[in-house]
Amino acid sequence: MISYQITIQMSAATAAALQQRGYTLCAFRAVSGAGAGVPVAWLTTQAFEEATQVEWTPRYQAYLSPWKALGQNVAIVPSASFPLFPGMGLAVTGADSGHVVGGGPAPGAIAILNQSTQPLICGISQQGGAGFTPTCAFPLPAGALDLITPLEQAFLMFCTAPVRAGTVVEQSLGPGVLVNLTGTGRQAVSFDIDAGWSPLPWAQVYPPGTNLVPLLIQAAAAPVEAAAGPA
Repeated sequence: MISYQITIQMSAATAAALQQRGYTLCAFRAVSGAGAGVPVAWLTTQAFEEATQVEWTPRYQAYLSPWKALGQNVAIVPSASFPLFPGMGLAVTGADSGHVVGGGPAPGAIAILNQSTQPLICGISQQGGAGFTPTCAFPLPAGALDLITPLEQAFLMFCTAPVRAGTVVEQSLGPGVLVNLTGTGRQAVSFDIDAGWSPLPWAQVYPPGTNLVPLLIQAAAAPVEAAAGPA
């Protein structure tokens, strides 16, 4: 299976300064989807080296969570998770129940259809480290269909604010960079504690305070009616 890797190159002085000043590296994964989705912090670490690596494999789960308002710092706690691949679907029958089907309505997308009578939150979780962590969260009203397509893009951000993996982050809390790995499994970027991220053809730099929603919840190509969802 293809693996993806981003190497963050930095000097020994920068690595030491990041640790001494209590910085956290937060990694986010981008998706394509329609509706009021929000990004969720996927990985966080305070361990820095001159070549700090962020790695993942394309293994996914569709998750469900009880309904609640989505906003900054809201913790996403899945009540049920279902391993599947892009192009497959999940037919939801309750807050913690459903079944995976082999064919979804859109190639490359994960289709989640709420066949229950209760509103829920849904999204996809990405494997990283020792387990799976949500990368996004979408409202899933009763009878609704969400189509979520994983994108091979990652947003990396250094910040001193406390951020936990699995929490909603709508605004960049520090200097960040969006790295595009589409068509390639590996890219490298560089960071300096004083100069920040170095722009590259595959790495767009963004300042603190950037709205992360349009960067990480990118507009879907076209809406699909719920009737075309998984059975």
